[in-house]
Amino acid sequence: MNEEMITKAREKISQLYEHADYFILGTNSKDFQQAFERINDNLEYQEGIYQDFGVKWSVIKHLFDKGVMKFDNMDFCCKATLD
Repeated sequence: MNEEMITKAREKISQLYEHADYFILGTNSKDFQQAFERINDNLEYQEGIYQDFGVKWSVIKHLFDKGVMKFDNMDFCCKATLD
């Protein structure tokens, strides 16, 4: 992986954290884990995420499955945004 790809990946991860409220509020969920489950079961939500963020849901899911991104961090970012 070259430096440009790493930079782009970091930017996308930061963008996802910055928009944590998008996932939680957009799915009428109480926290990110619930939103994650709803998105995982709904192809329309997954397509919307791809259109808005340019990242396939399978990539986001992989980041959570591997521990690169964490549910607690998403909840924290959302609370910070909404407070």
